[in-house]
Amino acid sequence: MLVPFAFRALVAPLAIALALAIGLPLGPKPLPVGEAASLMALPISEQAPVAGGALTILPPDGAAFAISLETLRSLKRTQFTTSTIWTDGSHHFTGVALADLLAHLNAGGQTVEAMALNDYAAMIPPGDLRHGAGPVIAYEMDGQPLPRRGFGPLWLLYPFDSSAYFRTESVYARSVTQLNRLRLDP
Repeated sequence: MLVPFAFRALVAPLAIALALAIGLPLGPKPLPVGEAASLMALPISEQAPVAGGALTILPPDGAAFAISLETLRSLKRTQFTTSTIWTDGSHHFTGVALADLLAHLNAGGQTVEAMALNDYAAMIPPGDLRHGAGPVIAYEMDGQPLPRRGFGPLWLLYPFDSSAYFRTESVYARSVTQLNRLRLDP
């Protein structure tokens, strides 16, 4: 069932706030500190996404793996300033372009399903994956890491102010807060 974006935008934050208020966990437990936590790619199952800022990649072959926040930070940075429908005023975002991450993974030209901690999902069409003009996996807003209670630790969003194309309901719906999984479809 397709739920209108405005309804999802209103209900999702309320559901998250209620879950936090009654003490429900919003994600899996973080990795333990130590050697295993420092690995840049860990084999995992689709049902157990990695917490603590890591991004689970679900390729078509089924061999899921995680990318650490440190790995994302080591890739080519993309920065832009834009306003959003979820925040007041303009903010400066830093992250990695989704197209750059896919190129790093040798996975270009695929449809991507972006999924959040709360299982919200959005399909990112291949046409949106233009280098320098498409969605970005942001890990900082205004120079600060994105907290889990404030859109993070990863937020897939577009440079909305750069083009009227990005200021449409369908593109807003493709922005995913609390991003934690990317499913790559051929």
